[in-house]
Amino acid sequence: MASQNGVSARQITLSHITKTFPGVIANDDVTLTLNVGEVHAILGENGAGKTSLMNVLYGIYHPDQGQILLDGKPVRIDSPKDAIRLGVGLVPQHPMLVRAHTVEENIALSQVTHGGASFWNPTSNIRRRIVELSGRYGLKVDPKAPVWQLSAGEQQRVEILKVLLQGARFLILDEPTSVLTPQEVQELFAVLRRMRQDHGMVIITHKLDEVLDISDQITVLRKGKVTGNTKNENLKKTDLARMMIGEELKETRVAGHPHLRGEMIHLSDAWAMGERGTPALKGVSLSVQGGEILGVAGVAGNGQLELIEVLTGLRPLTRGHIFVKGKDMKGQNAEAFFQSGIAHVPEDRNHYGIVPNMTVEENLILRAMNQNPYSKAGIMDFAAIREHARQNIQKYDIRTPTADTRARLLSGGNVQKLILARELESNPDVLVAAHPTYGLDIGATTQVHQLLLEKRAQGMGIVLVSEDLDELMNLSDRIVVIFAGTFTGTLTRAEFQREKLGLMMAGEA
Repeated sequence: MASQNGVSARQITLSHITKTFPGVIANDDVTLTLNVGEVHAILGENGAGKTSLMNVLYGIYHPDQGQILLDGKPVRIDSPKDAIRLGVGLVPQHPMLVRAHTVEENIALSQVTHGGASFWNPTSNIRRRIVELSGRYGLKVDPKAPVWQLSAGEQQRVEILKVLLQGARFLILDEPTSVLTPQEVQELFAVLRRMRQDHGMVIITHKLDEVLDISDQITVLRKGKVTGNTKNENLKKTDLARMMIGEELKETRVAGHPHLRGEMIHLSDAWAMGERGTPALKGVSLSVQGGEILGVAGVAGNGQLELIEVLTGLRPLTRGHIFVKGKDMKGQNAEAFFQSGIAHVPEDRNHYGIVPNMTVEENLILRAMNQNPYSKAGIMDFAAIREHARQNIQKYDIRTPTADTRARLLSGGNVQKLILARELESNPDVLVAAHPTYGLDIGATTQVHQLLLEKRAQGMGIVLVSEDLDELMNLSDRIVVIFAGTFTGTLTRAEFQREKLGLMMAGEA
């Protein structure tokens, strides 16, 4: 194997890569070439092999077969340190920065193990390089600013600067727009276009519009194999969807005016404390009607979690009131909220939505385990439990080997459908859904969207909390925007504009 430095390389190739895990072929004879001067998007459903392939490129996994070529010469990447030495850098989905330190201190810390400056003396050299690279690529950031003061977009720029100062020639960007406002997305794309002349970049994403906007080359994976590799020329979303899932994209969106059936939740001048003991909600008020989808937009960390927990009885109000169907629920617990008709799809599905080591059929009756017909005189009726599972697995298209399969073994999309089945089968008046399609592939996302629209048509009120503006604009009847614990405005469908929502999300409306 050749030993070389990737700083001047023009091309890196994953050649005939196969990577297996027990019972699973993650990558099956995959070849992918990344060139300096292009943005290469990798698309695929969950489990298609995107992440495992990038883990091979970054040295986290070693392939069972195949090799990596740098400018046509074989190289061995056994660790991230090897990858960095060869000019491969990773920009993580969620910034991994020390919030108490400044930008330049964080960047200096990342250089310590790679022959850079001392963390305790970043001084002139690193600061000069930050200013130089910031100017060249439009990575606007203050080297002396503490990280905790930076927006999500600014923190992402710091992560990009980190890998650039490590000498990265090829950058892996994992879901880079997931926590950005629309304006920050466009700023990021402007940066990538400037960087393209000196670097090759590979982007993992589920957002088809963004792929069409920024990429030069597109590779599609399905079940570990390459099913499409094409230049981004005259393509449409339907073309990409067909390559990803083998069928046409079925875009879901609200049709017609909602048939409202009265106020289900009324939140009035609500205040609540966050985890740090400071106010996370500051006098917010809202109304949720039966038969409508109320979207909640905002950049992560602006009070969405606390709002969700207030609406479901998981977090107490310090001031204000919450009424469910006219009843004052202040001081009531989550069980009381559920009994009053409030169901909940949590953001962290694996930790708070299921019991991972319980079976699918057991998870489906968690809300009703001690109730008839599943329990009679304290004795479990396993035939009734099994029949309930059979019906719901079929109704909600939960793809599981058997009803006895442990929930932790399901894919993210099937875990989400399991949670939705359990919550919706309780016939709630309101469903509070927190990021219900986050991390799901296009097929599972479409199924969840269709389910939410069906329940809206049946008169259910839905609170949809999401960072995906396309999702919110397609499904919501109204959108309320949250910033720093307050609502910056509410828009009706006729008022939906991406730019306007983005400004409101940044507190500038």
